[in-house]
Amino acid sequence: MALNGNGDASSSAIHFAQEHQEFLASVGSPTRVSRNGLAFVVPVIEEGGSAGPILSLETSVTITRPGDASETGEAAVTAQQIQEKLAAAGARREAAINDLRNKAVEESSRIEKARLVREESVTNEKEALKVKIDQDQIAAAANQEAAREILLSKLKKEELHHQEVRARKAAEFQDRLSQLDSKYTDRDGKRDMILSDMVEKLREHNEKVKATRDAFMAVKEKNMNEPEDLLKERYDYATGERDAFFDSAENRLQQGNFKLRAEGDENDNAGAKLH
Repeated sequence: MALNGNGDASSSAIHFAQEHQEFLASVGSPTRVSRNGLAFVVPVIEEGGSAGPILSLETSVTITRPGDASETGEAAVTAQQIQEKLAAAGARREAAINDLRNKAVEESSRIEKARLVREESVTNEKEALKVKIDQDQIAAAANQEAAREILLSKLKKEELHHQEVRARKAAEFQDRLSQLDSKYTDRDGKRDMILSDMVEKLREHNEKVKATRDAFMAVKEKNMNEPEDLLKERYDYATGERDAFFDSAENRLQQGNFKLRAEGDENDNAGAKLH
């Protein structure tokens, strides 16, 4: 807009300030007015002046009254120039926005490429790791098979050794058993002889007891009329003889049992040593 000394310019400036008062910010004196990227300094805005308000641009373009041009040597700013500056500022803003958009697109593209490269790297690493695991498993299986063969060979050798040891132990056991059997046979013969002798002596003892009893009964029948004391004396004598014989036979039996038990313990100890 062109500013001059008439009331129209003053009213337009005041109307402009009132319409865009939300952009006003007091920074002391004068007052700054911002609009479309351009800043104006309004020292005085009042009505009734012959020359209207005095406006000044921070871009060193000053709007003055017509009489001030000769004093400062600066030309007045026209509305067309302000529009051109506003258009240039808008173009720069659009260019900056487009530049930011382009940079955002480039950054997004770079991030996407980096993601693809990273995914490809991860995929390659996974494949390489899988191949390595397969190779390790194959190698481990081969090593395990070799170890199993070595273990089987060792077990076979140990089994052969145990078979030889068992055969040798069995032969030694048979020899020892034959020796003990021969020894037991001789001792069994002696034991049978002792038992036969004991049986014979017991039979003789029974015969003597029977003969004594028969004699006692005969004497008792013969002497039925003899006094009771005499009969009791004879009975006690015969009973003493019988008890003495029983004691002697029992002692002989105990001695024979002790001897047989000692031989049996010796044989058991020999059998335990054999096992």
